[in-house]
Amino acid sequence: MNPELDLKLPGWKARLLDRMAARVLKLPPATVEFRYAEVQVPTRDGHLLKTDVYLPVDAEAKATVLIRSPYGRGFPLDLLHARVFARQGYQVVVQSVRGRSGSTGAFQPVVNEAADGHDTVEWLREQDWYSRRLATFGGSYLGLAQWALLGDPPDEYGGAVVVVGPHDFFRSVWKDGAFTLTDTLGWTQAMAAPEEGGALRQAAGMRRLHRRTSELVQQLPVRPAIETALAGNGPWLRDWLDHDNPEDPFWDAYRFADGLKNSDVPMLLIGGWRDAFLVQTLEQYDALRHRSVDVSLTVGPWTHMETATKAAAHMTREALEWFDHRFADGAARASRVRAFVTGADEWRNLEDLELATSTLELQVAAERLVEGTSDAGTTAFIYDPADPTPAIGGRALDPALSGAKDNRALANRKDVAAFTGEVLPQRLELRGAPELTVRLTTANPHADLFVRLCDVDAKGRSVNVGDAFTRLDARTPAGQEQVLTLTLDPCWHVFQAGHRLQLLLTGGAHPRFGRNLGTADSLDGSALEVQPRTIHHDGTTLRLPVVDAG
Repeated sequence: MNPELDLKLPGWKARLLDRMAARVLKLPPATVEFRYAEVQVPTRDGHLLKTDVYLPVDAEAKATVLIRSPYGRGFPLDLLHARVFARQGYQVVVQSVRGRSGSTGAFQPVVNEAADGHDTVEWLREQDWYSRRLATFGGSYLGLAQWALLGDPPDEYGGAVVVVGPHDFFRSVWKDGAFTLTDTLGWTQAMAAPEEGGALRQAAGMRRLHRRTSELVQQLPVRPAIETALAGNGPWLRDWLDHDNPEDPFWDAYRFADGLKNSDVPMLLIGGWRDAFLVQTLEQYDALRHRSVDVSLTVGPWTHMETATKAAAHMTREALEWFDHRFADGAARASRVRAFVTGADEWRNLEDLELATSTLELQVAAERLVEGTSDAGTTAFIYDPADPTPAIGGRALDPALSGAKDNRALANRKDVAAFTGEVLPQRLELRGAPELTVRLTTANPHADLFVRLCDVDAKGRSVNVGDAFTRLDARTPAGQEQVLTLTLDPCWHVFQAGHRLQLLLTGGAHPRFGRNLGTADSLDGSALEVQPRTIHHDGTTLRLPVVDAG
């Protein structure tokens, strides 16, 4: 055993908590005891990364699970993941990324994770206790840190479990020219605030930050309001606001597509239909599967934050079972793909991400969605940035703005064009990404378009299934007809018999996306211009990927 490690056995309270967690998570009984120690891992440029090491007692480790986090190494990460893996015979290395929770240096999101991850692996190789079988685990930013390492994977890298982890960070900050106001600002405020000890104090701090963010996103101009709120902290956000072009080389350090192109590391990807990074998770699966990489996929009904709360037990069990199969001759998954079908509320086990091969086309008419030929009419609405259309549910990080919500209040707003289909005589199953082609004209070229597909039940409750958002090209002259095609969120969803489909179109979803002020300057301006637009029924078509259109 490496003499530099001051290994300790967990106290009786920690052991009791571990046993209670195992019962709640429905995990197998512990196979080993473990000891733990706190160490400092050096980086190539002289910083020290505070790291907790968990090692099995008197047992050969199955593998070494590396977890790199900006959110601390304590609860819930230790109780729900690190100590669970350690009790099952894994070495576990939990590290605070640069500038966080005792690690030295300045925290600069994303850009140091590849180098620091590789430096940590080099340090592991110098330890006589290291198993030489490397695995990684984690969700959200912890998943992104894995993609940073996967770009140039170490030779001993034998498996990765990435939960709702993006590989392209630009797409979480900007959406088709609009700033993801609540998500990016809220996260930056949380990461720029002083770290408070203990889970309860951290939760209270997050609630205070959420209240401040909710107030801040209403203020104009946007950039000066953000500057005032951050008070010199979170300097990275200023850089992100200055670089809204996806082709800007500035973002190269925030992207890890090499992991999709080069890595052959076996992977388990876990996503949620309501997760902010769903599209990237499915892209990851498709890219790896296309190259015949050993990759499995689970997609549940969860939002981003729910993967760390009500789905945490599910995450841990799946990860442990998958690791045991990879490193300890455990049983393989029942299927490569496990997907939850919303609307039917059931899990499906499939050998691949099987999408629908048929298409059902619906046209818009006066307040209706119809099959066959539409009419030649129009539907008009006015988006007023002084009273922006609110964000209700969907794929967002902020729990208050994410998930499946009742959209009746949204559908009844004057700035929303709502089109509702006939009552379905039998169930209709979607499997894939719906697509909407829209013919429109706008009297103000500075405008956005937000569209949403909803499931309306027999009582009239309208629940969002998928969205799409785009910022119109302001170079198109006012009044000139435009034809746009938007791809909505991928879904596996069943509209039950007796339900109806509903399509909503409006000019934004504030504060999920920063509102379009109707001028050329939506970050530094405060002048507001209304944005009248007209939807032309003829040629506005919704295409649905259906398993059974009958």
